[in-house]
Amino acid sequence: MNKPKIYIIVLLVIVLTLMLSSAYGCKATEAVEEATETVEEATEDVEEEVTLMMMPKTIDNPVFAVVATGCEQAASELGFKLIWTGPTSDDPATQNLFVENMIVKEVDGIGVSVSDAEALTPVLNQAAAAGIKVITWDSDAADSDRILYYGTDNYAGGVAMAELLVEAMGDEGKIAIWNVQIGAPNLEERYDGVKDTLADIAPGIEILEVVTGGGMDVAKSVQAFEDYTRSHPEINGWIAVDGFPFFGTPDTMPTVAERAKAGELSIVTFDSIEPELVYVEEGIVYGLIGQRYYDWGYEGSKILFDLVTNSDADYDELVDSGIDIITNEGGEGKLSVDEMRENWKQWE
Repeated sequence: MNKPKIYIIVLLVIVLTLMLSSAYGCKATEAVEEATETVEEATEDVEEEVTLMMMPKTIDNPVFAVVATGCEQAASELGFKLIWTGPTSDDPATQNLFVENMIVKEVDGIGVSVSDAEALTPVLNQAAAAGIKVITWDSDAADSDRILYYGTDNYAGGVAMAELLVEAMGDEGKIAIWNVQIGAPNLEERYDGVKDTLADIAPGIEILEVVTGGGMDVAKSVQAFEDYTRSHPEINGWIAVDGFPFFGTPDTMPTVAERAKAGELSIVTFDSIEPELVYVEEGIVYGLIGQRYYDWGYEGSKILFDLVTNSDADYDELVDSGIDIITNEGGEGKLSVDEMRENWKQWE
C-alpha cells in the first residue's frame, strides 16, 4: 500500500478516536496517544512493505540468473518484496507491458535492463511521473526520467576489448564484429568503444562487417557465428560485444575452434560465464571482458531500496559497477580462468 493511503487511513483513525472520546467520556489526551501509536505502527508497516521490481531483458538468459541471485540476497537482507520478472524473448513491447503492470500495482521502485531505449523511454517516464523510483541497470535509457544507471561503463568495456584484441593479433588484419541485438544501448556503446579505439591504436585493422544472429537465441547465435567464420576465411579476428555464440560448447563451432587453435583467428568477447571460460581454457578465445552480474542485482537493488526509503539518498547519474579482464593465465591487471571460477563460486 502506498504511504499517502496509509496516512489518510491514520488521519481517519485519529478523527474517529477523538469523536469516540467525546461521545464516551474518554480523555482526549489518551485518545491522541492511542492514535499516535497507530500512526507509528502504520508507518513501520509501510516501510516493511516496500516492493521493488527488477526486470532483465530476457528472464532465461544465464547471465541474468546471477543478477536474480543478487536481487534475492538484497531482498533477504533489507526485507523488501522483490518482483523478478521479464520477457522470455527479446521483446521491448513486452518489457513495456511489464512496466505498465507495475505502475498499476503501484510498486515503489522499478529497475530495468533496457532492450530498446527509444521504445522503453515513454513508459519509464510514465512510471517516474507516477512517483515510482526508476533506475536502469546493465543497459540504459539515458534520455528517460530514470534517476540513474547502475552497471558497466560499456564504452570503456569496448575500449578494453579493442586493446585486448590488438594484444592478441597485432595491429593489422581484418575482423568482424558480433552483435546479437542491433540497437541495444549497451551493445552499441561497446561497439563505439571498439571502433574508436581501433581507429586510434590500430588503424591497420579493418572492420569488415557487423554480424548478428537473429535475437537472443544461443543456438542461432552459435550457428551464425560458425557459418560466418567458415564463409569468410579472410578474417583474422572477431570481437563479440555479447557472449551468446560462446554460451554453448566448443564442439558446436568446429571451424572457429580449428582456426583459433591454429593461430589464424583471434577472438575477444564480452561476458565471463562458465561456458566462455572453457573457450579461453582451450585456446579458442583469447580473452573475456567480464561484468559484475551479481552486483547488478545485489548493489542495484540496494540502491533502488535506498532511493525509495531515504529522502537524502544521493548518487551520481552513472554508477559504474566495473569490469574484469580474463585471460587463461591472467596477470598484469587481468584475472586467470581459475581466479574467475573462484569468483563464480561466491556468486552462485
